[in-house]
Amino acid sequence: MPADTDGSWQAPKPVPFKPGEVLRDKSGANPVPDERGLFVIHAVHLHTGKVLWFCGHAETLDYALVAYVFDPRNPAAAPVRKPFPNGADLFCCFCVQLRDGKILVVGGSQLDHLAGAVYNPNTDYRGSAGSSTIIVFDPRKEVWEKPDPKRKLLQGRWYPTAVALGDGSVVVVSGRRELAIFAGPDKWPDPQLTEWVTNHGIADVVEHLRPPKYVPEKVTGANRPIPIYPGIHLAPDDRLYTTHTTWGQEIDEPPTLSLTVQPPPSGAPKGTTATGTWTSYVLPTATAKQPQREEGMSVMLPVLLDPVTKARDPNTVGRFLVVGGGFAVDSAGVSLVRKPIIAGPPWTITVVARGTAAFHHHDIPAPEPVEILDTSLTGAPRWTAVPGLNHRRINSHCVLLPDATVLILGGHDSYKWNGSGRSPLAAAKSVPVTQPALEAVIYTPGGGFHVGAPLAHPRMYHSIAMLLADGSVIVAGGADPNEHEPSLAFPPSFNGRTYLGTSRLLAAAAGATTLVLDIRPSVYLAPFATMPAGTTVVIDRGPSEIRTTLAAQRTGVPGFSGFFLLDIATPLPRAILLGTRVDFEPATGSTTIPRVEEWLEDTTVVPARDEHVGYSMALNRKDYEIYQPPYFHKAGTRPVLPPLKPGEVQVKYGSTFKIRTPDAARITRVAIMRPAAVTHHTDTEQRFVELPFTAGTGTLSITMVPGTDSSLVPPGYYMLWILDGALPCVEARFIQVTGAPALRSPVVPVEVAPPPVVPPPAPPPGPSEEGGRHG
Repeated sequence: MPADTDGSWQAPKPVPFKPGEVLRDKSGANPVPDERGLFVIHAVHLHTGKVLWFCGHAETLDYALVAYVFDPRNPAAAPVRKPFPNGADLFCCFCVQLRDGKILVVGGSQLDHLAGAVYNPNTDYRGSAGSSTIIVFDPRKEVWEKPDPKRKLLQGRWYPTAVALGDGSVVVVSGRRELAIFAGPDKWPDPQLTEWVTNHGIADVVEHLRPPKYVPEKVTGANRPIPIYPGIHLAPDDRLYTTHTTWGQEIDEPPTLSLTVQPPPSGAPKGTTATGTWTSYVLPTATAKQPQREEGMSVMLPVLLDPVTKARDPNTVGRFLVVGGGFAVDSAGVSLVRKPIIAGPPWTITVVARGTAAFHHHDIPAPEPVEILDTSLTGAPRWTAVPGLNHRRINSHCVLLPDATVLILGGHDSYKWNGSGRSPLAAAKSVPVTQPALEAVIYTPGGGFHVGAPLAHPRMYHSIAMLLADGSVIVAGGADPNEHEPSLAFPPSFNGRTYLGTSRLLAAAAGATTLVLDIRPSVYLAPFATMPAGTTVVIDRGPSEIRTTLAAQRTGVPGFSGFFLLDIATPLPRAILLGTRVDFEPATGSTTIPRVEEWLEDTTVVPARDEHVGYSMALNRKDYEIYQPPYFHKAGTRPVLPPLKPGEVQVKYGSTFKIRTPDAARITRVAIMRPAAVTHHTDTEQRFVELPFTAGTGTLSITMVPGTDSSLVPPGYYMLWILDGALPCVEARFIQVTGAPALRSPVVPVEVAPPPVVPPPAPPPGPSEEGGRHG
């Protein structure tokens, strides 16, 4: 596995966090120490070179409501903890970079409803519904700005998508709304309930946030609900296009769409808002071969110059790579997240009982792992399949690299909560299993796919990946169904939500040979499995873990319910505390042990149905890995771009600017790349645009794109890269593109068949994904 073709991975490291987090119950009592660490779901590459990353409550897991600023250049530095302002929960929000480099955060989770003194699981949890939060993070000061109480989204949004436009304004679409109130003194009016139910609780208003205050305004004429966390990108033609990559089919997937946002006409009265029009494309050439791309990812491909003329190559403009995704359905072919609605007042939502809406299969009539959406054609966009990636990828990442390639990594081949591929219970039951995708794949536009070095751990649902300023790629988070989430020592008097932790023991003294296992319903979804003698018992898994063998499992503790007795073969070498984690590994020839998130076929009913068996939560990984692409290992030295002087950082549209480098004579390419802001494998920020330049003695004169190209290069900060062939500079420098023009008024398109595309000459035969391994 040569590193100069496959790249290499550094060993995983824990995500830095500050110890001492405490989880409290509804009354603020019963503090529970929480040393689980930081689970990274959201991550933004700041123009300071640092990374802002965070999670939020994560539904029932109740992680701390804090973010951290991480410096990849100094990973051992003391963690910089930044609590969310005003106790907001930013879980499942969306982030974009503003024109001044600050980070705009929109949406997230509604705070839990805390009415009443006693915890009520039916009313106290609203963490999968949308909040109207708008907050801003300042990378220079490393602080959250004080929230403006008057600046709120017009609709609550959980899993929204936001896109920065060419004038520096921001458009927000989709997201699951705040929970409707169907009864009681706070009941919503019937017209509002009708709208909520009609859209299955999905936000339908397109919101426009204009600088400098970014107060939301409704885009007139653009109401339309689309599936949550939609892949939607700003194309160079000033329109936004959807790519079918979404995160839940509560509503049907629409055809390929474009959204045209037009500013108010000149002379319009004060307060007039932008208008918007959705255009549906239904021509065969404008229809994706695989529109079922739930939990897929899309990214704009690099925009390059013709190597001969040095003019922009039109064949690289407005093209979006779309990778992976599926459509998870139950045995009736219905989306797992769709809730039946009783049609007519009084409106009600029917939540399907566990066991009847379990995963059965992916409904993909025409699988196409990779397609390209070309938005540069007149009349309608065009979809083209890209062969060579021969394995399905769900929850994967697409990361643009400075050598104009795309790194595809992470994810898995089937539904995220299937039994894991190494589960003996799943194998014995012949139920669907999910195999994580460990090997990275490098895609060269026009040149195919190459398999790279494998990850150390699965990086599946809820992971992040982004390019850093030294050209490496950082990957963090991700659910790992092969492992358990660490349990917390909730006391019996805890007046609040507990999560499905791993098996927990009561306290025991050194020398004990009988352990008490807590199996109360707050811990387990399903009846606890009976384990045979010989099962390996792993107590307090980790560096100081205790391993012994199960002699017998006995049901019940006299005078108590919800406990098992475990007789172990060897006495405890040390005392254990209340809530100590215990795991089990099968005895030789056995498969009957508690497992994480299994899908089983229940044949005791007719017809047979799929059943979800979850004994505990899948592990949310609290570590990160660093990938060094092949250019780290190729022969030759990488060019050096010295730090920019203060006056060299701001660059106006259409201007020519100079930079200093001792390697000017050997530079063959200059490019700018917009830093990532990724969550749930969705990122509207990444861009790669090559710029023309001339070389002088120790200097490069570089020409920025004109203001008419501000939809190709929206205002804000970019990494500036200089390359010698395939070797990017040792470290990119951040420049700020300024002087954005006003929002343009593109014509609303009318779909017509575009002229046929003449295919380019076929590239010479190269290795496919499966054949691309060396060594």
